[in-house]
Parts: sequence; structure tokens; C-alpha cells
Amino acid sequence: MSEQSHTTQLAILLTARWSANGSTPLSNSEFFELRRWMGTAEESAEALLLGNRDLQGCPIERERLDALLHRGLGVFQSIDRWLQAGLWVRSSADAGYPARFAQLKHRAPVLLFGCGDPNAFGDRALAIVGSRNASDERLSKAAEVGRACSQSSITVVSGGAKGVDSAAMAAAVAGRGTVVGILADSLLREAGQKMYREAILDGRMCLMSEVHPEARFDVGTAMARNRLAYACAEATLVVECDPNKGGTWAGAIGALREGKSVYVLQGARAEGLLEAKGAVCLSIEDALQPERLIAGARPPADAQMEPSLFDIEPEVDASQLAPQVISRAVSTRPGGKSRGGGVRPPG
Repeated sequence: MSEQSHTTQLAILLTARWSANGSTPLSNSEFFELRRWMGTAEESAEALLLGNRDLQGCPIERERLDALLHRGLGVFQSIDRWLQAGLWVRSSADAGYPARFAQLKHRAPVLLFGCGDPNAFGDRALAIVGSRNASDERLSKAAEVGRACSQSSITVVSGGAKGVDSAAMAAAVAGRGTVVGILADSLLREAGQKMYREAILDGRMCLMSEVHPEARFDVGTAMARNRLAYACAEATLVVECDPNKGGTWAGAIGALREGKSVYVLQGARAEGLLEAKGAVCLSIEDALQPERLIAGARPPADAQMEPSLFDIEPEVDASQLAPQVISRAVSTRPGGKSRGGGVRPPG
């Protein structure tokens, strides 16, 4: 069995979706509910793994729990193979779990897979996102902003998809900046890409995924990935977006509802609709000053709270990441027109 903490072994056995045995793995919310019942100590996880824990009051059906706990070999063979390939796995209880994900509390992924430094976010991060089917002109602008971030020591966070995501990430890597890619699929394959490998080895890049490293593309997973990217940066720049559809749109709307700072580059297909919902429209000249976007970003609504994963009722699954609507401050858009939400870059 892999050298993992008891809590991580428990998380793998109970939530892994790559080794089915007829029992439905626990969702994120179910796993957090179980941990609230059993406690967070390593000894509690070990007792459950060994079958020495009294299950009275357990929120998970005994038959389902037993079936998941007894599927070990197939599950951990895959883990060992991924570790040998240079990847890592962390549970939300591990000390090495990225702090920015821990701040998501009950919406944080129970398991996180990755390659590279899991704390590569640094002190300042800008999410650069957009459509897969963006024009060459939009891709060029995404690359310009990615390079500007590398020159300003601002980490680029993106989803690794073709189009805007890849253009921004590649430009930041080429500029020897720091990049975090939050992937929806194929982590094992992407970690081996020549264009990323040097940056990963240099500690300038980390690729992460909440799904297993050989998972194929899934629309639902991609939507959840987008919201994780938005949540883990101080601000987000939408380079291109289709109105009322797609992951970029859904992620932007979710981020705005949560009070996050969202900027949209002038000329984006959904520019007007996003601006009406609170995003701030920027020229490319403004977007090329990413330090101003970060400086103008609002802190998350729970920024003053301890980043415990167990202090809020686990009602929302991380795969859903349902946003919480909060009141937004009124800001002024470029040109002097007052508009709700969003934060204009200072200066």
C-alpha cells in the first residue's frame, strides 16, 4: 500500500472513482460529513481503516462503507503507478495540501492530484481564462497578459484547456513566470508535455486536478475545475467568453456571485452581459498591468476566517461548487459610469 497518512488512505478508499466495485464512492460532502462524525485525528482514521471503530451514529450506510473500505488493492496499484511517474496525491487533511484550496473549506476537493510544487500560487495570482474557440487575436492578447504577469511576479492560474488557457500559460512559462494549471482531465499526459516539463522541474509550474490523473474529459468536471481556478486567484481576467453558455461563462457568473473580482477584456463576445452582471471591462492596455488588477481585488468573503475544512456544514459538493450570493460593493467603471460589483484597478 502507498505511503500515505491514514486519513489520505481513507479518503482514497472512500472517494476514488477509478476502481469501481459496485458501491458508489462518497461525494465530497459525504466525506466531510463522515469526518465531522469520526473526528479529524489520525487515530480515528486508522481505527476506521482497521475496522476497530464503533459505527453507531455513522452517517454512511454500514454496508456501503464496508464495501468501499475493502477495495484496496486495485485502488492503490493505480496510486503507486502515478507516484512512480512523478505525481503526488494530497488529501484535504494533509499538511502539504495547498492553502488556497484549504480556504474553500467544505468545497475543497477531498483528494488533489498534481505534479510540481503544490504551493506554487505564491502571494499574488491572476486567473486568465477564456473560450477554447477564441480567435488568433484573442489568443495573442491572452499571451500578452501571461507575459506581463511573469514580468510582474504574478502567478498565472488557468485551466490548461486549448485556446485562451494554453496561450496564457505557455507565454507565462516562456517568460519564466510561475504558473498553476488546474486541469479537468489527463493530468498524467499533460505533466509529461515537453513545453511544461522544465518549468515543473524548476519549481515554476504546478499542474493539479481533483480527478484522477488518467481521467478523460467530462463537462461536469470541467465546470467544477473552472470555478476552482476562479476561487484560487485574487482576481480573474476573462479574455473571451460565449454569452450564457460554457464553462468560462458559468465560472465568471459564479465568481461574481461570490463577490470575487472579475475583469473582462474589451471585445469579448460576452463583454456586455458580463459587465451588466458586475464584471469590469478593461482595455488591453489596462490588462497589461496585472499588478493593478490584483491591487484592486476584493478579499474573499471569508478571508478573515480560519481555513478549517470542518467548520461549516458540508451541504455543497465540490463538484457542484454552488455559489453563495452576497452583497456587492458599488464601483465605478472606466468612463465614470457607476455599476454594481467589480473593482476598478486603482490609479
